[in-house]
Amino acid sequence: MTTGAIFLLVAWLSTKSYIENREIYNSKDLLFVEGRVMKYCSMPYEGHADETFEVNGVGFVFSDYQQIGIGGYNNAASHGGVIKSNLYVRIGYYNNGERKVILQLETE
Repeated sequence: MTTGAIFLLVAWLSTKSYIENREIYNSKDLLFVEGRVMKYCSMPYEGHADETFEVNGVGFVFSDYQQIGIGGYNNAASHGGVIKSNLYVRIGYYNNGERKVILQLETE
């Protein structure tokens, strides 16, 4: 596959997920959970693992390296993300059938 074809594929997937996420955000169909980050497991800087945590029993999983075509918040703490153990958060998300996509994140 040529470099141009790869670029076009990534651009299409990114644009498609952005439009879908924007429509869900604007439709007010987000679910919200609020509380302290618990059961936090950070992603190592090198990757090879997901960042995982729970807020009031709702589990979240993401990785800096697996978000193409999905969108949403995916910035692991090892790469400058803000989520950490015991942080008080309010998260607006939806379930895309594969995972919970974070579209709104408020922290203390």
